[in-house]
Amino acid sequence: MSKDTLVTNRDALRAKIFSEKVKHTVVLLDDGQSVEVRQSTVGQLLESIEKEDLQQRLIQMLIEACYVPGTDERVFDDADFDSLLAMPSGGVYQKLMDAVNEQLLEGSLKDAEKKGRGKTSTH
Repeated sequence: MSKDTLVTNRDALRAKIFSEKVKHTVVLLDDGQSVEVRQSTVGQLLESIEKEDLQQRLIQMLIEACYVPGTDERVFDDADFDSLLAMPSGGVYQKLMDAVNEQLLEGSLKDAEKKGRGKTSTH
């Protein structure tokens, strides 16, 4: 392969990788309203993992993931931290956390399985 071909392949690969869109799940609440739960960016995920306190990590992930559907407006902000902690652990909280977890883990794994791209090579 020539250097030009390698550059073109590299550029095409980079364009494909960096054009990936954030995935989301819409959670329906009991009263018919909905919340859009978005996949974390790499930066958000690493920032959350950095937090040693599990309580802070989980609530921060929830704050960063929940949006008013079709907008860039977050449902929660940092001022809601204590209110989120005071919520019952089932119901709405559980639905939202399940969607956050799906976006973190299952969504990526399911996509990889469906597309057959979950394999790695040792070469």
